[in-house]
Amino acid sequence: SDIISSIWSEVLKCRATTVMIIGILCFGSLVTYHASKVFGSGNRPRTSPSPAIKDMLHNEMIDIEKAMTEILQNHKGVSQAAILAKEEVHRQHILSETYQASAIFVIVGQPSNYAHISMRDVSKLDFIHEIVVWHEGRDGDSPVKEWRDCPKELHGKPVSYFHQSSPRRQLAKYVACAKLARAKSSVCYYQQNYRNATGYVKSLWASFLRSPDLLHTAVSAPHYFLDQELVVREEASHIHAGFAHLNCGAFFLRHHAASFLVRVESGPVEDSVAAGEAADPLFSLGLNSPPRELANRVAMYRPQLGDPQMQPVDAYRSRAALARHHLRALELLVLSAAAHPPPHAPADADDDDDFVVSTGAGGARGAETGDHGRGKEFFEDAVSSCGADNCLLLTNLPAVRPAPVADAFQLVDRLRPLLERHEAPPACQAFVREQYHYAVDAGERRLHTQWVSAEEMGEDAYFGLDLLRLHKDLRNVSAVVAHDFQDHLVLEVSMTGSDYYAVHSVPVVEEVRGPGRLRRYTYDLSDSLASAWQHILELPTERHETTPTPPLYIRFVRFRSLRGQAAAVAVADLAYAVGDPL
Repeated sequence: SDIISSIWSEVLKCRATTVMIIGILCFGSLVTYHASKVFGSGNRPRTSPSPAIKDMLHNEMIDIEKAMTEILQNHKGVSQAAILAKEEVHRQHILSETYQASAIFVIVGQPSNYAHISMRDVSKLDFIHEIVVWHEGRDGDSPVKEWRDCPKELHGKPVSYFHQSSPRRQLAKYVACAKLARAKSSVCYYQQNYRNATGYVKSLWASFLRSPDLLHTAVSAPHYFLDQELVVREEASHIHAGFAHLNCGAFFLRHHAASFLVRVESGPVEDSVAAGEAADPLFSLGLNSPPRELANRVAMYRPQLGDPQMQPVDAYRSRAALARHHLRALELLVLSAAAHPPPHAPADADDDDDFVVSTGAGGARGAETGDHGRGKEFFEDAVSSCGADNCLLLTNLPAVRPAPVADAFQLVDRLRPLLERHEAPPACQAFVREQYHYAVDAGERRLHTQWVSAEEMGEDAYFGLDLLRLHKDLRNVSAVVAHDFQDHLVLEVSMTGSDYYAVHSVPVVEEVRGPGRLRRYTYDLSDSLASAWQHILELPTERHETTPTPPLYIRFVRFRSLRGQAAAVAVADLAYAVGDPL
């Protein structure tokens, strides 16, 4: 029938692991049976087959293909898996078409070599479709000369140059995004022109596509720790927001930038002035959603001859210098929430002890589908890029103890002493020195840092990887850990990040030399998934439709706890091996 032909066509298009596995199973069984007919049995010397035998082999191969076709056409589970794979591939294509980004560069003063290098690197990214250059002078200086050597095009991407006579400072990026970017761009990417974001910009983009309504940034470990401390939450007004640091790389929606400009331009004069000095905290807090920050190794380009020597920004001193603007941003958020209260909750709504805060892809799904116990909170689940910029470290366990839920009128008083600190506290220093984990480390010291959760690993807590792309051949995954409950965690894989399939794989365990007691657990997924498909094909027909099947493509892999563990997670390294991506 047409339906069966369509399903078979989609299976062929998928080119996935399942087709290979089924082919091997069918080929192995049928060839073993037919080999005796063609060659006979025994240990006779091998000779070249005659033309008649070659014709017989050709006919046998046709029989094998017919047998494979019959199996696939009549197995509802395999057909459904193929349909789901097609839908996910289509969804990924729609995402890439829907969200197209313009890169924003703000150059203050005379352009340096940094500007050209950073623009060149960004232009190589396929999701960047345009580069917008905003060129302004410094406060109090004479107007800066126009950059006549600004390139018109880089790697096929148009470069739009705008020379400004009056500086807008931090506000410039939002003006350029909302008013100067091309009409087709729905997303803006910003980084300071001397920042080298090549080590994490692809994974930052993948993080953005998972939850486009959030602000996504890459930050240093000290900035990550501080910003997690500064997250504000107030239940009655549904306030859940945070401050962000955008200079090392950030993706945000263009309409968010436009809405922010409307608020600034229609607000009091003092707020317009503050926006020039502290637009980033005003923008990020005004979204009323905590930014998705990736704790990465941020770097700067090596200065060329004549370039200024740029110094790293101290997270605590820079926040303290703008403390009053941060507090003003919080006051505006509280006033806005009071003026637009959320709808009244129904009488049978969860009480205060069940307050769950979660807006991220993995965290939200965990909160919605699992019974995590009263008072349990699940957080944004992407926390770091991988060393090779080919994956993201995922977890719904925080690395920094979350801020308590406070009354709206207490938020400012709670934040004030945190913002006025000029030095990192001991907890931050320890996090930066020992507990900062780059999901798949690069370099010889990859086992000398580890990601450690701030809480014990409770029921349904997890850690794992987003591989950024769909893979048809995930061969193995390994975890180097310091915790002693790895054997009690379930290995799960997923194509979409929402529906996970438990893989039954017995790991190979070995001691690893490094700081403390480390063990490497290596899981052979190729063999485990092949066994799973063989079991599915052997099931009776009436169980085909109801039996879960492994995903044809895999993008997410994680380790999940089925019951609470009395210790924190301590991961020194995660690694994986795949074939060619889709």
